[in-house]
Amino acid sequence: MRAGGFERLESSWSYLRGVSDIFGGLGGVGGVPLIPPAAFQKFWTHPNLRSVVISTIYPDAPRVAVGAVVVDRGKVLLVLRGKAPAKDLWAIPGGSVNLGETLQAAAEREVLEETGLQIRAGEIIYAFEKIEQDDTGQIRFHYVILDLRAEVLEPAQPLRPADDVSDAGWFSLADLDRPNLPVSDTTRTLLERIMERG
Repeated sequence: MRAGGFERLESSWSYLRGVSDIFGGLGGVGGVPLIPPAAFQKFWTHPNLRSVVISTIYPDAPRVAVGAVVVDRGKVLLVLRGKAPAKDLWAIPGGSVNLGETLQAAAEREVLEETGLQIRAGEIIYAFEKIEQDDTGQIRFHYVILDLRAEVLEPAQPLRPADDVSDAGWFSLADLDRPNLPVSDTTRTLLERIMERG
């Protein structure tokens, strides 16, 4: 089993052992509950199980993600990532695209989840990939990221950082020049190019 497989297996086992609480206590074998057909849909759509099955860590294929480049009155919206692969870095808000979801809808949903802001996403303005390996050479993350131009619908609305971000804020071009601002080189170069063009 490749690296990361044990992590997902342990998570799956823990979830299955605890699923009896979801269904009010069911009989089972070896601590794993037996799930009747009527309860299967509830079981399958439970977010804990879906996070195990649809994994972005040690994926079996590249994952598509979007970013929303939101610029308002000379400032760009950034979020401080609380989880890998960009943990503790200021980045463009965004995340994975769900099955059946358009790129624009995914960007709008992610920004709402991460900052509380409603936006309108537009065209793709930048595309790149993020591949990260662990110490053994296994692919830990592989994202194909498409950044979309976006506009905020209510600029005066206060930011409400949530989901997998620990902070959110508006940054000027001068702010991006601060050497102590933890922003990836790719993000910094993209934002400087966009904001200089206005």
